[in-house]
Amino acid sequence: MTKSLPEAISLEHLKKEAKALLRRHQNGDKSVCLVLRQLHRFAEKTDEDILASPIKLAEIQFALAMEYGFKSWRDLKEHVEKSRPVAEVLVPHDGPIYTSPRTARSLRQEYRIYSDRLELRCRVRFGTIVILATDIVAIEVRPPIVIADMLRGKSFVKSFPLKVDLSDGFRHVAVERKSGRIKHIRFTPDDPNKFVEACKTIM
Repeated sequence: MTKSLPEAISLEHLKKEAKALLRRHQNGDKSVCLVLRQLHRFAEKTDEDILASPIKLAEIQFALAMEYGFKSWRDLKEHVEKSRPVAEVLVPHDGPIYTSPRTARSLRQEYRIYSDRLELRCRVRFGTIVILATDIVAIEVRPPIVIADMLRGKSFVKSFPLKVDLSDGFRHVAVERKSGRIKHIRFTPDDPNKFVEACKTIM
């Protein structure tokens, strides 16, 4: 028996629901077995057998999708994304969790961390660079003189990144992303350590 999907449900809520089911399985909570019987391998199993079997988050997501009447987690995700109001898609409602104020070192540019992205609010030359949290490969604090990273064991590519401010002269932040033409970017927030620490909470 499937259950109806709430109209206002978000993808983030569904991810949290799947993780909660995983924790319940790990804690031996029998109430999770009803959902997991959506999986073929558990259809005829006892509660004890289900709780004793290892399971991955992807399987729980699949079972949750089936409980809501979808053939796969991907189908469920696509349905939720298409159902979002246009205004919600275009206008983020969350405020920044960290803002690096404009300083001389940053060329009066502002750098912000949101729950799902970084925004490097650069001046006319670059505009606002948006890096999704899911697109971040690595982020760290680096010492001055970017090209000297070649002598510190960094690769040639990482030693010639996009520098959006005066990062050559100060301790700064280096971020690597998965996509985009330029994957390595350097910038100088007011406190590089705090910026990196805050950024790691969204990765």
